Amino acid sequence: MQVQYSSSLKRANRRHVNTEKQSANETELPSQITCYIHVKQNRASVEEFIQQFLLQSLIYQQNNHNYRSHKVHSAISTTTTSPLSSNETRPLARGCVLDMFIRTHLSDRGVVNTGFCLTKLQLAEPLTIEDEFDTWYFDYMRGMFDIWLIPRNTQTFPLKWSINEDTEISLNITSAGIITNIGNNNISTGGNIDRPSTVSLERFINDICQKENNGNTDKWLAELHNEDIQSYTHLANLKFSEWEQMKTLSINARKIIKSYVEREKILSSEVKKTNKSENDSDNDANLISKSQLIAYLHQIKLYFHYILSEQFAQAGIPQPAKINHQCVDLAFDEMRTEGFADDGLFDQMKSFFLPLTMTKKDINATDKQYSQKERELEEKLISLRSAREKLDIKLAEIGKTYYRLSDEIEHMKSISPANLTNSRNNQNDWEPVPIRQQLDDLRNRMNELQSRRSDYLTQWQKENDAINNIQNALENQKHQNNDIDLIKPNRGFIMYGPPGTGKSEIMSKLSARIGITMVAPSMAAGELDRPLVGESERIINDICMRCHRLPYLMCCVAIDEIDSLAPKRTDESRHTDVSKLSVLLSVIEGIKDVRNLMFFCATNRIHMMDKAFLRRMSGEFFVGRPSSHARKLILSGIKWWHLNPEMLEDLTMATTNFSGAALRALRRSITTHCINAFLTNESYEISKRTVLEHAHEMALKYRIMIGAETLPALILRTLNQSLPVDRWNVEDKPGSVYSGKILINLSMKKVYVEATITENNNEQKKIVYQDKLTEKETDLQGLIERLVYYGKSRNVQLLQLIDLNLLLGESAYNEEKKFEILRERVEEFTSYRRSMIVFDLDSLIGVNKSEAYAALGNSTNVSLVNHNVNIYIQEQFRYAYCQPPSSTNEKQEKKELDKLKEKWSVIVVRDPYLYKQFCNGDHQFTRPPEEIQEEEMEHRRAEEKNICAQCKDYYTEQDNKMGQCVHHDGFVYDCSSFKLETCGQAEAIQKLVTEEAQLLNRLNNNNITNEQKERHEKTKQRFKFICCNQTVQTSGNMGGCKKGKHQILTDNEWESLCNHNEYYINKWNKLSRAFDANNGIANITQRGTRMHSTSTSNTPTTFRPKLPNSNFQ
Repeated sequence: MQVQYSSSLKRANRRHVNTEKQSANETELPSQITCYIHVKQNRASVEEFIQQFLLQSLIYQQNNHNYRSHKVHSAISTTTTSPLSSNETRPLARGCVLDMFIRTHLSDRGVVNTGFCLTKLQLAEPLTIEDEFDTWYFDYMRGMFDIWLIPRNTQTFPLKWSINEDTEISLNITSAGIITNIGNNNISTGGNIDRPSTVSLERFINDICQKENNGNTDKWLAELHNEDIQSYTHLANLKFSEWEQMKTLSINARKIIKSYVEREKILSSEVKKTNKSENDSDNDANLISKSQLIAYLHQIKLYFHYILSEQFAQAGIPQPAKINHQCVDLAFDEMRTEGFADDGLFDQMKSFFLPLTMTKKDINATDKQYSQKERELEEKLISLRSAREKLDIKLAEIGKTYYRLSDEIEHMKSISPANLTNSRNNQNDWEPVPIRQQLDDLRNRMNELQSRRSDYLTQWQKENDAINNIQNALENQKHQNNDIDLIKPNRGFIMYGPPGTGKSEIMSKLSARIGITMVAPSMAAGELDRPLVGESERIINDICMRCHRLPYLMCCVAIDEIDSLAPKRTDESRHTDVSKLSVLLSVIEGIKDVRNLMFFCATNRIHMMDKAFLRRMSGEFFVGRPSSHARKLILSGIKWWHLNPEMLEDLTMATTNFSGAALRALRRSITTHCINAFLTNESYEISKRTVLEHAHEMALKYRIMIGAETLPALILRTLNQSLPVDRWNVEDKPGSVYSGKILINLSMKKVYVEATITENNNEQKKIVYQDKLTEKETDLQGLIERLVYYGKSRNVQLLQLIDLNLLLGESAYNEEKKFEILRERVEEFTSYRRSMIVFDLDSLIGVNKSEAYAALGNSTNVSLVNHNVNIYIQEQFRYAYCQPPSSTNEKQEKKELDKLKEKWSVIVVRDPYLYKQFCNGDHQFTRPPEEIQEEEMEHRRAEEKNICAQCKDYYTEQDNKMGQCVHHDGFVYDCSSFKLETCGQAEAIQKLVTEEAQLLNRLNNNNITNEQKERHEKTKQRFKFICCNQTVQTSGNMGGCKKGKHQILTDNEWESLCNHNEYYINKWNKLSRAFDANNGIANITQRGTRMHSTSTSNTPTTFRPKLPNSNFQ
């Protein structure tokens, strides 16, 4: 069929060779032509678009002057009910969109003269641009259909021709795969000449010439053969320099052939679609999605509006928005259906594209809305004016009263100034006192009036500002023009986050589905680098300038790893980096601003990018790791005969912090493992241990570590142990909202979760929910499984663990590097909607304990090692937050609750001093009531005055230090007694005091001699302390031989300790035996204070003193 088409074209050209000279200056006017629409996408939506848009009458709309109040009027002047794609030629009515487009297009073109006779003429030919980057191909009809003009009664058009108002235009609409016979031309539409055949060089060149409609097949083939190019493979493998070295082909031929070769390479790299079913009514459903179809049809509509802008304006049809509002919602819904677990990301991105769905007319209110709002503002204005008048009256009254009181004060001062001056000297005069009191009362009343006046003035100013704003709004609205800046489209967005989260895939799919034209294929920033200076900048500029060829569309450039193209500018930046960045900034709100250009960017290192470029990116969207619900959705893609559904929950928990790429790799690993196992055992069922081992391998591959190990490895270690899973859930409790703060005290074996409750008086109160740790939860590694369950119950997307292992793994040995790592982890934590961060205080901060030895005793000094880190962690812990639900309905959907923001901060601490320092910080973590009561009791005990039983002195616990208590810790013996009788310290003092009192009594009665006085003075020295042989005294500072801390003991307990000291008892026995030996006493058995040994051996006899309250007899 293609050969037949080429032969007919040759015959037509030969027929006009003889008459070419005669008709060179003559322009023919065909009386009839046929508009042939070749529908490539045979869908009801395309046919409906042709019917409702291309065939609608603009003259009908113009006569009615109201586009919205009338249905679409068909422009096909026929009463047939046959479908549009029935391959039937019918007249095309004057004044429809398609008719005006044809006449406007040919009128703007003028005389059609290609140098040879055409068999058909394509309208809206695809755009092909070849620049420094590559060859770009754009189809104005977006691959939905082609529009051709074909002569009605002849095989070819004249050599020079044009149309006028009398030319009749017919319409023929044919779907793909139907062979049409229009006039004498047998044209096949079954072949896909949009993509030339690459079977042979001849077929490829023939399809190109047929598409270009130039009849140069034989000529171009001969020229290619002269260049020794015999096959399509030779042609496709030509290098850029080899294309330039071709001498036989003309420049235009070389450019056309090269553009088709480059386009074929791009199309060949795409994934081939599955064959369409013959019985499928929607047989091209696999080609494009529904959102793409709507977007393409909307772009076609924009093209016709751009070409026929004057005609649409005269018809009163407004300009459509840049993108269809329906595409925005539908595109994101389709991406969710395809498996994208967005975790609320798509809801944020929707608002970014909303300005593109709006036009100037959307700024204006309808007549009904305007009148309603105007009426509301006028009523509000009347109310505000009335309130202002009332305030004016009150202010006038206050001012009148104020000045009256001021006059009274001045009058009272002028009556008796001397009395007021001399009031202090004349105490008996009663007149100044009431006058001064009256003056003070008047001044107080004036101060009250001044305060009320200030309040009224503030309220008056507020009412007056509201009145002025409403008046300005009503006055300016009458003559205010539409401010298009209110709906100015955003110029780009940047997606950032960890690797493997699907940023590049979202970016590449979004533009086509939402209706934004990509002027270049999605690329990495490195593809724009060139070795020569200035080439990269020229390539970037050429790509951006492509948007000028499509001024009616919103265009975009998608760049991955944008951080290498727009790095942060410093003094050490290279000239080439700054030059490329300057070109980017110039086309985005710069000196070369391309208004219909957007940038879709993705990066992993947004903190290393230029601030000016980030400012121009109106949207910054964080794409993080999937939450527990999203992970479950992704893992549910594993076939149920490969993975038991009962394991899905455990696998979801074990894959915490896995990225989307890691989860998909895990799915493939489990699936291939099961398929391979089925080859030898059809009844094979994968075990939980095997699943966790696969997850462990993926965690190692993608470096997903929690602490020093992977989470699956930690679960494998406790696989056969029963865990209290129910106790580890942090579920919402009725009447309370979590604050996002958790404190785990390893020394006390408790977990504290802070929450806020609302009491009956609507006051909020903080409480703490407590839980006990298990015996195996002794360190941070033992807590990881509990923390993972906490995160799973709160559906967090990230569980970030900050401990010493992390710092060592990042080689953070100095303070600057530590803070850099902490800042990066905290920034990632705050970027997620729902996340949890865990700080190990003991390893991050540390406690320095030093002991000092002195004569007064030992002391321990405790201080923090990394004080700055402690301050930083406390600041981050303060900003923990859980967004409360909008309603208190307990049946609120889980999806709505998961959209709430939750930033959980968990503190793990062991050292008691560090725990107290953290709890007593500025962040004020709520402590349990029992701990607060115990601390208050300790505080009261520390300030309470006690009497020491050792030294009989008063002390407070907070001042009780080593060396303050000086005392004797032994009993007392009587050295003047033949038996060395013993007694307690209190008893000895009591005896001395009694004897002293008796002596004084006798002195008063003059009934004592000097000898008795001397004997009494000697007797006072008879009591000795066994501990140090110091004499017991009743007056002055008795001192002591021992120094220590005050003890909380009763007198009886202290006396018992002193009397029953084994060391001092043995010392007294030795002293007693020595005393007996000096006095010649061998053995005394009749005294109750001596005890003999029951042994008959020659062992020495042991004596024990008889002491008060002693068990030794």
